[in-house]
Amino acid sequence: MSSGYQVKIIGLEELLRSFARFPQISEKHNRTAMQKAVITVESNVKPLTPVGVSGRLRNSIASEVRGGGSKIVGAIGSTLRSEEYPAVMEFGRRPGAAMPPYGPGSQLARWVHLVLGDAVSVFQVARGIARKGIRGKFYLKNGFEKSRSAIMGYFQAGLRAMVEDLRRGR
Repeated sequence: MSSGYQVKIIGLEELLRSFARFPQISEKHNRTAMQKAVITVESNVKPLTPVGVSGRLRNSIASEVRGGGSKIVGAIGSTLRSEEYPAVMEFGRRPGAAMPPYGPGSQLARWVHLVLGDAVSVFQVARGIARKGIRGKFYLKNGFEKSRSAIMGYFQAGLRAMVEDLRRGR
């Protein structure tokens, strides 16, 4: 004698359709969270960015969100990609490194002229930087650290929204 059971799951088809849409649902909420994250980091990085004499570095801070699907990437940094100045201001310059560019028209020459005056030799300042180095400002790192809890909140909210969209079959 054989006995059998029959199980009927109500709503299974709707649930399976929701899961089929998970990649789109996930991308939508992760992209939103990443956009909020890069805006938050950028707004916390800018006030920490050294101004120098022209404000070029601070004005060069930008953010973008790129990619899609499960590979959404947020980037925050300087648009001065061909210059070493942003990296030197972030990480510093070790003692004994080569002298920074100091010729006429260089950022250093302009800084010395405006801040220290014409009585100071740009060469001497460049040589001093080469000998002693420069301490990093860590404006990007510190701006990110200041944003960390907000970023976690954005992605937690995105996860809750994903679950809600799946539950409602959106």
